[in-house]
Amino acid sequence: MRTIKTTIAIVLTLLFLPAMSFSQGDDVTLDFESSAASLETVKNYTTALQEGNADRMNNQFAPSAMIYGLGDADSLNVTQHKTYMLESINNFNHSFSNQTFLPVKVNTADSPVKGEWVLSWGVNTLTEKETDKTIRVPYHTSCLIENGKITEMYFYYNRLNIIKNLGYTVTPPSE
Repeated sequence: MRTIKTTIAIVLTLLFLPAMSFSQGDDVTLDFESSAASLETVKNYTTALQEGNADRMNNQFAPSAMIYGLGDADSLNVTQHKTYMLESINNFNHSFSNQTFLPVKVNTADSPVKGEWVLSWGVNTLTEKETDKTIRVPYHTSCLIENGKITEMYFYYNRLNIIKNLGYTVTPPSE
């Protein structure tokens, strides 16, 4: 009888464990009031890059926005971002595929990532205008959105892949 009671207690605990852990899940949500508008902001940025429109890309940013992980800079402000993108647009056509977007809101007051975010994944196929050579660049971005504008944008992609595909070699340091 004791074994049956213990088994029932374990089964009930396991059944209610997911409910108990999700009851504290109000800290992060995928369903929030401005999720559609935030999603549209990030999609507008990507579409503008594909169209080669640096002004429209920059219009998605708040004036004091910071962009991280793009090119060889640790961070760029909005003006530096436009300069970087104009150079990229002048040298490459950008074509996006396999895109996925996920709006998420973090409500935890003391979280370093509190706010409304749009995460995106996809492949940016770069076609070098001079040589017509293509480079596939899988990427991920994380965008913090405030008042319909991107205030922080983080890029994650394999830069070494681009460098090698452009014909550069990496030389190990001499000993």
